Amino acid sequence: MEWLLSQGASKDHAVAGAAHGRHKELVEWLLSQGASKGQAVFGAALGGHKELVEWLLSQGASKDHAVAGAVRGRHKELVKWLVSQGACKDNAVEEAIDSGQKKLLEWLVSQGVNKDWAVEIAGQGGHKEMVEWLISQGACKDKAVKGA
Repeated sequence: MEWLLSQGASKDHAVAGAAHGRHKELVEWLLSQGASKGQAVFGAALGGHKELVEWLLSQGASKDHAVAGAVRGRHKELVKWLVSQGACKDNAVEEAIDSGQKKLLEWLVSQGVNKDWAVEIAGQGGHKEMVEWLISQGACKDKAVKGA
């Protein structure tokens, strides 16, 4: 790894990959070399590695980066845990819409996210089924049009 970094390899890509593969010692070393904690926690959450996510959070990594990775990785229980720990629900909503995860969006709406904002995001992405569902839940139709 040292050689790769000396040849210009990205520390941030390396730490995300190491965390996704649950290689904690390598993650620790890369962080000591200046790699991004945000990329590390995103990679760990993308892989669904809750223990590594917890450790990275204890080291100051962002819950919001973690929730984005957990949603992208389709790890609903990890998403729920991160939201319960204070991760931004809006980040999770945006990722859920972008990755077409309607069931997760339904859960997030049940947690009190702004439906009008969500329908605007869904409209921007052309996610018709999500737009229709959000409108059926009381989201403003005008916001969907604004997003489209």
